[in-house]
Amino acid sequence: MRSALLLLAVAVAPLLVATPAAAETCTVAVELGNGAIRYETVECGSDGGTTNPGGGDGGGEGPTCYLGRKEAMNYQRGFCDGALSCYQYVPAPSASDPSTWPAKDPAVSPAAIWSNQACFSQPPAEALVSNEYLWVEPGDVIDLEVEATVAYGNLATPAFSLGFNPPRLAVVDFPTWFWAEGATAGTITGSSAAGMVASGRPLHLEIDPGDGSGTQTCPFSTVQSDACASTYERSSAGQSRIVDDLPVYTARARLVYAVTYAFNGAPMTIASAPDTLASPWQDAAVPVAEIQTLVGPRP
Repeated sequence: MRSALLLLAVAVAPLLVATPAAAETCTVAVELGNGAIRYETVECGSDGGTTNPGGGDGGGEGPTCYLGRKEAMNYQRGFCDGALSCYQYVPAPSASDPSTWPAKDPAVSPAAIWSNQACFSQPPAEALVSNEYLWVEPGDVIDLEVEATVAYGNLATPAFSLGFNPPRLAVVDFPTWFWAEGATAGTITGSSAAGMVASGRPLHLEIDPGDGSGTQTCPFSTVQSDACASTYERSSAGQSRIVDDLPVYTARARLVYAVTYAFNGAPMTIASAPDTLASPWQDAAVPVAEIQTLVGPRP
């Protein structure tokens, strides 16, 4: 596939990075007529933008563009041109020496770099659709893989405390319920990173009862219920942590989310970006008692 990137350049129409109808602004790549390319932010649907060549409004199910060839292709920049996955080599592998670059049109920035850009259809075919050489101005191209990492960092998990029932004293061999008190059960969304937004869909709750039994996975529980229950097999007597004069187990829990990405409202898959997010662990002191019932003859 790498060798295919050195083919003779072909002319293409103005390039669209993403223009979903639902977004207020879109980032488009505009060829300047002299072979250079410039990226502009325009109002979606305005005369400065273009329509989505992939069809639809960008809000349907499934990704519209897959960017997951960083390791295999070793490109510098990746972005979406509608339904195409495009990769740039800056500079072009066959023109790493600036003395071999063609003469620049006066309108081209002195800092522009002679580069190679190849665009492919979506998996599983991933056919080479276009391959061209063009001037790229440093800093003008939005690297969606980089922005996805930034967008991931913009996600914040909600604060919560670990609730449990029975509330004051758990009992051996009797199920103890756990839940994330104060957490919201809906999707979390981070702030935009140059048009890239990460969202977290509640996936599950992870619970460690603190008795050495290990971590268990439960449904995403934010209210008191038996959806997430654990049964202690022995009391907390002898534990070193003392709370309110009682030895306790230190139970803990964290929220886990499935992370997805969208650029200007268009869903996409970016293989190099994290796809799960876990909150910090929150703990609770759980005293556990063993109740013994004595059964004797009736008087």
